[in-house]
Order: sequence, then C-alpha cells, then structure tokens
Amino acid sequence: MNNMKIGELVYVPSGVELTKRPPRRYELQLEKAPTSFHTTKEPINLIITRVEDHDLGVLYLGETWYVNRRDVYDDN
Repeated sequence: MNNMKIGELVYVPSGVELTKRPPRRYELQLEKAPTSFHTTKEPINLIITRVEDHDLGVLYLGETWYVNRRDVYDDN
C-alpha cells in the first residue's frame, strides 16, 4: 500500500469521503483546506494523480479529489 504511484488504480469502497482542495496555485497555508466534500455511493476504481503522506489525489469526474490512504485498496 505504501508503493502507490501516479497512474495506478485504487479501489474506493462505498461510503468513503472525497475532498476537493483549491488549485495548487494557491499553495499557501490553505493548500489542504477542503472546499467541497463528496461521499461515494458505490464502490469505484479511480486513477491516482498525486501521492502525499496521508492522502492520495484521485481523478474523479474529471478533477483531482483527495482520499485518505487508509480508506482505499491497491487494485493490483
């Protein structure tokens, strides 16, 4: 699970919270402050777009959303 890389798929179960953050150009101290939330209604496979210490950026509906690593499963 620690070897997740950009471009790989992860399995996101139902009931997992995804968060949306401001664009990276506003990277001051507010970078990680969420601007929107979404809870998955059904399981879904998503592509990793960004890897961070505790979160993964995933492509959802054409945009990068963030999910906690502990809430997803490596699809490999």
